Amino acid sequence: MKTKRKFMSILLALCMVFTLMPMTAFAAGTDDNKLPVVYAGICAGSSDNNTGADADHAVLTLDKALELVEESGTIMVCGQLYTNGDFMLENVTLERANNYTEKLLYVNSGSLTLKNVTIDGKKDDIKVGDFGALIAVPNTTLNIGEGTVLKNNGAMAVYGFGQNPIVNMTGGKITGNDSGTRGGGILMQPGGELNLTGGEITQNTALGQGGGICFLGKGTITLDGTKIKENSAYRGGGICIEGMAGAASLVMESGEITGNRLIPRMEDYGDGDVYYWLQDGAGICAWYGTKGSDTAVDIRGGTISGNIATDELAEDPGMGSAISLNRSDDKNNDRPLGYPTLKLSGSPTISGDVALWDWELYEDVDDEWTLVEASSPIIEVAEDFAPTTPVEVQSDYATEGTAAVRFPTTMTATEAEALFTSADERLMLAADGQELKWLELTPVSFKTQDNRETYKRVYLRPGTTIDSSLAPVEGGLEGVTAPAEGYALAGWVGYGDYDLWDFSTGIVEDNSMSLLAVWGPAAPSVTLTADKTTVHVEGSFMLTATPSHPLSGVTYSYAWYRDGVLLDGETNATLTTDESGSYTVKVTATRGRLTSVATESSAVVCTVESHSLTKTEEKPATHMTMGNKEYWTCGGCGKHFSDAAGTTEISLESTIIPKLPGHTADNTSWHSDETNHWNTCECGEMLNKVGHTFEWVVDKEATATEAGSKHEECTVCGYEKAAIEILATGTDIPKTGDSSHMFMWIMLALLSGGGVLMLALKGRKKTNQ
Repeated sequence: MKTKRKFMSILLALCMVFTLMPMTAFAAGTDDNKLPVVYAGICAGSSDNNTGADADHAVLTLDKALELVEESGTIMVCGQLYTNGDFMLENVTLERANNYTEKLLYVNSGSLTLKNVTIDGKKDDIKVGDFGALIAVPNTTLNIGEGTVLKNNGAMAVYGFGQNPIVNMTGGKITGNDSGTRGGGILMQPGGELNLTGGEITQNTALGQGGGICFLGKGTITLDGTKIKENSAYRGGGICIEGMAGAASLVMESGEITGNRLIPRMEDYGDGDVYYWLQDGAGICAWYGTKGSDTAVDIRGGTISGNIATDELAEDPGMGSAISLNRSDDKNNDRPLGYPTLKLSGSPTISGDVALWDWELYEDVDDEWTLVEASSPIIEVAEDFAPTTPVEVQSDYATEGTAAVRFPTTMTATEAEALFTSADERLMLAADGQELKWLELTPVSFKTQDNRETYKRVYLRPGTTIDSSLAPVEGGLEGVTAPAEGYALAGWVGYGDYDLWDFSTGIVEDNSMSLLAVWGPAAPSVTLTADKTTVHVEGSFMLTATPSHPLSGVTYSYAWYRDGVLLDGETNATLTTDESGSYTVKVTATRGRLTSVATESSAVVCTVESHSLTKTEEKPATHMTMGNKEYWTCGGCGKHFSDAAGTTEISLESTIIPKLPGHTADNTSWHSDETNHWNTCECGEMLNKVGHTFEWVVDKEATATEAGSKHEECTVCGYEKAAIEILATGTDIPKTGDSSHMFMWIMLALLSGGGVLMLALKGRKKTNQ
């Protein structure tokens, strides 16, 4: 029986080993069958029965490729791959295989979601067709998530087409893609829905419209978080949008459109004559095209800045480094077909110019070319529009009186005008009703005295004053210098006028103006001295101003100041004063009709010292000596005062108290003998002699066992007789109020009372019997 039990145990153990061995082998076989690189796509000889190990054995479908490739492996796309339904693609790399030039992924139905996916078009190695996108979205949906990179394609990265393709970007990056036509990063044509809430579209290029995004058709771009930066194109370096067969709109809630640029275009006129020029919309280009559909850009927040509409090859900059509103013209009459609209609200940052491609028509009227019609794109401003900086606007023609901005009735003209500046310093946007229209400013030239050279030219609104800070200053950047020593810029005078221009009241005219420099005496030099800088109370100082000037025939005017406050009426070269303070003098030089600016002297500090008082205490008069009242004496001037503040001056004689005619007690206190006490006068005479008034004073209390002592003492002079003994009391009877034996007495009383009560009760009992 034991042998049988042992045999069964061994058999069970072998079975366990046997069952484990095939599982381990299967796992090893699974890992070994996964490939780091799998070739896939619709191409010659492709089949899901192939191994996918190379291009000659490519699998047909993406599903099969994902089955064969190891995690984070690479699928080499040698033919188009389709997805159907709601397809999730993650943790894999797709690369364009050699010699394959068409689209890599085709979202055939449903949606494709990408997460941690890299798709590489390998543009440096493979030249592709114009529409050889990394991903085609034909009326389906593409979701680009975190960790996804769509890069290095020789065409656009994403191509959305059909009736309503949808592309949602919540993360990842679209970068380094170059399109030979439109949409380096994303091309949506004819329209669709593009929702951008995260990630980056960066460093893509289009040799056409829309380096980052090109949206042609009906639909909406919503930008709310994605960064569109450092892309480039001929037109619309960041974004180009045009409505076709329906309205197209770009709504920017947040995010960035930064660092995008325009690519210069080249015109070759032969014989080596090459011309480079730039188009428009480095950040955003909105276009109203020949299809006649509305295009709107709606900026509510975010940042548009640092976009570049210049290039060293191009002679002139492009228009609209921030935003361009452009249009197509009717070929039959050269009139605009329509204009894009720019809507502004919220608090965005818009740095760079907004270009309005306006239009004007001149006709021959009585042998003169006359403006007969003009129009422009319109910027619509919402009530809450509060940009971080004013928006710079420029126009192609900027025809005076043409409206460029429309603002709500809740906004004042001044508020609306403050929201915008003109890229052309000769123009401004001026309020007229609820519109801002182009207004030509008056050129004001600051020129040399002989009217030959211009220091500076500014452009100002007609009917306003000139801010004095706009005028050139001597020694400034404009090169204004004095014609000779001793002269300074006294001001400006209108050409043909006599009086200096008053910047506070002078009004700018409609026509150009010239203000000529006027040279007058320079500010003088001045030295300020004082005969003394310290005096006692009631003393005075004399200060003297000594001016000088290199020009002859100069007269001076003076204004004196104490502690920075003008002293009214003090206009002489000298000043006499008895007050402390820091004194300066301002001096101007006048020569003919012109007066210089004032020169202020260095300060001279003058100090009036107050009384230094010492108190003399009151001293009563005596029979032998005079006394005095209390008084104070100044150590500086020697004057005497009756009060500590030194306000009431007195004579020393008024403080004297004469000697007293009668005898007076000296300061030797009482004198005494056994019977009397008395005072003495300084002369030695005795006075106030009376007998002592004694009272007993106990020196030591007597006790029952020890004697005490006491003596008699005068209450007036303190004379004391000899002490006498107080006998010991000789008894221990407690004093009244002593409670040291109280408990014993109470107990005796209680016992006695109890005995009496018992006797009484006993007697009563006998009586009752």
